[in-house]
Amino acid sequence: MDACQAINGHGGWPLNVFLTPDQTPFFAGTYFPREQRTGIPSWPMILEAVSDAWRDRPDTVREQGARMAQTIASHATLERDPQAGVPAERDHRLRAGARIELRSRPRRLGWGTEVPAALDT
Repeated sequence: MDACQAINGHGGWPLNVFLTPDQTPFFAGTYFPREQRTGIPSWPMILEAVSDAWRDRPDTVREQGARMAQTIASHATLERDPQAGVPAERDHRLRAGARIELRSRPRRLGWGTEVPAALDT
């Protein structure tokens, strides 16, 4: 979301973020319709543009990703949780991500399945 807000000045849902192979975000957006609308490119147009950029201009994409990472890092103000030894916000994000992953695995638990108590704090 930080990448989307840095690129577009706002965020939203559904969130779409494209990353370099080393997981650096370089393009982000929220909703893209199936068909192009006035001022809004379609999802297929976005996919083609991102693919073309990575294929034809990978150095530019990496530079943009590096600038994005720098912008996000410069705005990060995380408080540390003295007991956990990790940034408190990061810890909450990791737990939330783990809960979402567990609830969304179609072959393992599926949506709405109880989450182990260790992650549900």
